[in-house]
Amino acid sequence: MTRGTDIKWHGVARFEKGMTDELFATMRRAGCVRLYMGMESANERVLEAMVKGTDRQRMSNILRMCSSAGISVEAGVFSGFPSETAEEADDTYRFVRDHRHVIARADVGTFRLLKGAPIADTPEKYGIIVLGDPKKRWYHLDFRHTAPQEVSDGAAAMERIQRLYPEVALIDVPEDILYNADVGPDAFRRFFAAAGEPATPSEAVPDEATVALSTDCELQRVHVANSGAVHFDDPAAQGARPVFEVSRMTLTIAVDRAASALYPLSRAEEFVLRRLGEGPMSAARLRAEIQEYAESAPDRDDTVDVSLLDHLVALGVMVVRAVDAVTEASL
Repeated sequence: MTRGTDIKWHGVARFEKGMTDELFATMRRAGCVRLYMGMESANERVLEAMVKGTDRQRMSNILRMCSSAGISVEAGVFSGFPSETAEEADDTYRFVRDHRHVIARADVGTFRLLKGAPIADTPEKYGIIVLGDPKKRWYHLDFRHTAPQEVSDGAAAMERIQRLYPEVALIDVPEDILYNADVGPDAFRRFFAAAGEPATPSEAVPDEATVALSTDCELQRVHVANSGAVHFDDPAAQGARPVFEVSRMTLTIAVDRAASALYPLSRAEEFVLRRLGEGPMSAARLRAEIQEYAESAPDRDDTVDVSLLDHLVALGVMVVRAVDAVTEASL
């Protein structure tokens, strides 16, 4: 800094005590444009079990500080930590969703046992047994539970987090870093409009009104494949081959051509917009169908709510028409 060298850099950090606005402002002046921060979970019990040394409030404050300083943050999150429940994984999803205006990207995965982690040093406290000889492993360890585990669908929460960041299907991490260095932390936020502050409805759409899919809106499917950890399929067998973990998923985005923006959709939002793709209908009828969907939704999608209609109208992908514009599709 004293020599005025213009170097832009990316780093890795924890959500530590003592981090201040001044610290991040200094880092930004020193050329920091992006940080990868290991969040892992946003559930207080799980954070304590992981011995993360942080909490939800501190993470929220640090994310705000980074954003104010002009530093982009990629948050690493995963599900499947031993004893984590699906409801606790949902806490992580809700935290990321509520902070997506200050989290530029999410690195989503499932739990992997790593050397040096508290759970690897005292596995018996977590109800697991480390398999094989850790000394012969480089970084990742295999393990099994000491007792049968209840099925916890934390992966559903991770999928919903991934849906908040469709750009991972288009831009890999090195390019993401370069974009942030060249354009700034809002490089994708300005393009993927849903990554900004959530649209707030000014008022509820009257039940007697007719709603329809905007003529400027088009739904498109995006396929995402992320490579992850490298491990051996059977470390005890001779000639074991390395295996690359790859997660694949398909998500739907709404393309608003008029606004030149993309909106990643939850399953509930996709349901509503595809239903309107069949034709306009009354707001009352659509709210009833949303309620029916909510009662049958298999993945606890907490975007399912009667106010979802008003949210999509505020977003601009749905429009309100005159009452007399109801077509046969709404009857």
